[in-house]
Amino acid sequence: MKFRFLIFFLLVGLSLSTTYLVNKNSTLKSEISGLRLQISDIRAKHSDTIINPPASTHTSIEKKASPQAVSDSVRQQKSTPADCYHPEQEDFVSEKEKQLSNIAIQQKYQLLLGSLNLSRDQHGKISSLLTEREDLLNMNYSGYFSDPLESEITVFERDQKLEELDKQVAYLLDEDSTKMYELLKDSGFEQYQVQEFDQALPSGEFLSEHQSKKLLLAKLNYKNEYESAINNASKLVEQGQQEEGFRAFEQAIDSYKNSYLNHARAELSESQYSHLEAYEEENFGDMLSSLTAPYEDRAFD
Repeated sequence: MKFRFLIFFLLVGLSLSTTYLVNKNSTLKSEISGLRLQISDIRAKHSDTIINPPASTHTSIEKKASPQAVSDSVRQQKSTPADCYHPEQEDFVSEKEKQLSNIAIQQKYQLLLGSLNLSRDQHGKISSLLTEREDLLNMNYSGYFSDPLESEITVFERDQKLEELDKQVAYLLDEDSTKMYELLKDSGFEQYQVQEFDQALPSGEFLSEHQSKKLLLAKLNYKNEYESAINNASKLVEQGQQEEGFRAFEQAIDSYKNSYLNHARAELSESQYSHLEAYEEENFGDMLSSLTAPYEDRAFD
């Protein structure tokens, strides 16, 4: 009896265990099936990336696999001289140079251009000639690697061209206008000085347009006498009479300065004149040094 009860108990336990294992197995199968579905979804979503990886991935692989390919790629990416040439940059520079040239002409020759009574064609021709002249004056004819002889030849040819242009301009002008042109054509530095002096004056004492004109014309008129005097002084120095030549330089400077300041006194207020006197004292001192320095340097050759 006891044996049958034991057998019955074992059968019931085995049945329960079997049922539990079957249920557990079903659960595992279900979980495994779910995981397989998730894996399939992931593969489907990323199949394009796996089959066709991004360009950066290809590049990385190629760099490791083929150094020569990398070298070729780098060479292709380097800019050649042709790649570096940009016509728009050249156009920009050309346009800026043209603008600056036009401004310089209008300012430098305003006393002349404002008084001319010419036809449109004549006025256009004058402007064209003046532009060409300014371009020649501003031409860079020497540099660190220039041949000295070649530079001298260039300067000589430039001066010949300037003389030719001056004749063409004079042909279009009357006598008075030609005289004004002769004063203004090389007046850039003097115009700069008058403008610089004006800007250095205290507020409320700036030059009027009339005063600026008078100072400029006075400086230019006395400049002609000065240039003639220093040419004679230079000849004395070149002939070996350095002491006499240097004395002549000083006399030329003093005459230029005193004549100009005496003329300016009548055009300026006392305060303006006081400032001009101090300003020009320094300028004329620098001019004298520039005249004698080249000859003094030769003593050490």
